[in-house]
Amino acid sequence: MIHVLKKQLYVPALSILAIVIILLVLMGISTYRNLDRQASVAIDFLHRQGVAILDAVEAGARAGMAMHMWQEDSIKSLINEVGSNKDIAYIYMVDKRGRISHHSNPEDYSIMGLPPESFDNAQLHAKIRKLENGEKIYELSKQFTASAVTGHHMMMGSTNRSDHVGERIVLGLKMDYLQIAKESDSHHAMMMAGIVIALGSAAIFFTFIIQNYYLVEKTLRQTQDYTSQVISSLSSGIVSIDNKLNITAYNERALKLLEIDRKDIKDVRLEEVLDFTFIGVDQTLSNGITVLDKEINFVCGESRSRPLSISVTPLTKETGSLGGAVIQIRDLSEIKKLEELVRRSEKLAAVGELAAGVAHEIRNPLSSIRGFTQYLGRGFDSESSEKKCSDIVIKEIDRINNVVSDLICFSNPMEPDFQPADINLLITHTLRLVEADAKAQKIVIDTDFKPDLPEISMDEGQITQALLNILLNAIQATGLDGRLTVTTNLIKNGTHILVSVEDDGPGISDDAKGRIFDPYFTTHENGTGLGLPIVHKIIESHEGSIHIISPPHGKNTGCNISIEIPIVQKG
Repeated sequence: MIHVLKKQLYVPALSILAIVIILLVLMGISTYRNLDRQASVAIDFLHRQGVAILDAVEAGARAGMAMHMWQEDSIKSLINEVGSNKDIAYIYMVDKRGRISHHSNPEDYSIMGLPPESFDNAQLHAKIRKLENGEKIYELSKQFTASAVTGHHMMMGSTNRSDHVGERIVLGLKMDYLQIAKESDSHHAMMMAGIVIALGSAAIFFTFIIQNYYLVEKTLRQTQDYTSQVISSLSSGIVSIDNKLNITAYNERALKLLEIDRKDIKDVRLEEVLDFTFIGVDQTLSNGITVLDKEINFVCGESRSRPLSISVTPLTKETGSLGGAVIQIRDLSEIKKLEELVRRSEKLAAVGELAAGVAHEIRNPLSSIRGFTQYLGRGFDSESSEKKCSDIVIKEIDRINNVVSDLICFSNPMEPDFQPADINLLITHTLRLVEADAKAQKIVIDTDFKPDLPEISMDEGQITQALLNILLNAIQATGLDGRLTVTTNLIKNGTHILVSVEDDGPGISDDAKGRIFDPYFTTHENGTGLGLPIVHKIIESHEGSIHIISPPHGKNTGCNISIEIPIVQKG
């Protein structure tokens, strides 16, 4: 995974949203509780004002009745005087029979539409009445209790009492202040509703912004994760640096190639690990020059080095200025090995062509030499030294001829003639060919063939030659009293057949393992070094593969050579 060195940014978005929601709830509760509050206060004020006025009228009437000049018109004047107040709509007195005795506005009585009322108790009554003209009046009524025998009249011997005993006094107060209070409540409620709506809209908008923010952040995080996985899966190392040469991002492959411990990454100065001047990183950071495939020999330790290819690409900011560079690091070890292998193959190919040409030229005189040697040998006695020498010459000529034949076969291999064949029968036939060699060295050959194997499309002659070379090499490597094991099996979901030849000889050294299929390389005194290279070419022409394990798994000595051949060739 790619690692980016960055600072974390924390935004208390959810806290802000929670505060807005709490404020909305509190403001809603406050608005609900204060709704009609001023109207209630106004009603209470009107009620207390009305009670005070009624009490004042009664007190004035009682005070007037205590004077000798008190007349019936005096209470009428008192009512008219009280009714002249701008906040009083009307005030009147009604007797037990429902007749109005005194009224502050007698000319408007019929228009106001006030019906006569009769009350049988002394309780104070209050209600809101709506007049015919639509005006609302806060009306209070109570029993008039100002009647009494005055002390002056009693001293004069008079028993005059008020004629208004048992009547009720009715007071109507205008509700203009109440209307103003209600309008104030409405305005306050509307203002609070507007604030609530504004805050609610802001909260919804803010929630939408937060949701989009987190969606964008999630998408960005997914994109970063995907990019990180892609970069991490690259076979190349990636390191990003800023203008101050600080490492801002990297992947694990880069740390492995440069042999940097991740825990030390913040303290590493990359310019001390790589030669920025030689590579051209300095030019990239200063002038924006791209460096492609700059090869260096990176020293890993005291005695180790690794060929690397460095590419440097500039990073530009939104403003167009240079913001750093991306360094791509590729390991060229395998490529260098392949290049060396190609050079060696080209050299071997040239040598092979030369050897093939020489082989053709050698073969013709060899036949003549062999023929003349046989002819001369016939003239000598069978026990004579001359006869023995001629036999040796013929034997060596045959060996040279075999080497020449191998050279020709290796240089110009024949195209295989694919025909269906039973691999178990072919191996059995090949084992008969080496049976004498095995018995000569007292070698036991064990077989473990998987029965009912499908037939393989192959060239029987070439596969026989390959198996024969493998078996002869194994017999020579095993020595006296050894043991060979030949097995067959079906592998890779039934698409390939495995043929394994394992011996208990000394095995192959580590140095020889890498060169075992090189032409002319041999570990035998009389070997030509072409046997296994020919086997390799034959198996490749059958689209198969050959593998050598020495020693075999679970053993200390020996060698296992296995070949895998597809049942059906793609070509």
